[in-house]
Amino acid sequence: MVLAPTILGYYVFSPSGAWRLIYVVGIVVSLYLDVFVAIAQAFMKIPRLTALAPGGSEPPFVAAQGIALVIFVVLALWAIFQVLSQDGVAVSALSRIRDR
Repeated sequence: MVLAPTILGYYVFSPSGAWRLIYVVGIVVSLYLDVFVAIAQAFMKIPRLTALAPGGSEPPFVAAQGIALVIFVVLALWAIFQVLSQDGVAVSALSRIRDR
């Protein structure tokens, strides 16, 4: 579900306008989901991690997933700001906020 609009944004609509933002957000979400699965697999396959969280819902597993989520939220916000600043939208919005 995430990759369909991302692929459309890149190959069909050549990232411009709103499609650039859809593409960037789609890439970040797709990468987060890959990392989410990688962390889950690591806790299932690596014996030391399995010992820390044998059921997959213990605090070390939740902490690892939470840290990954925070990192990707920050990455997504940074990417969105970069896209909007290239379009001039963020710069004008920030200047309106500053002028109040």
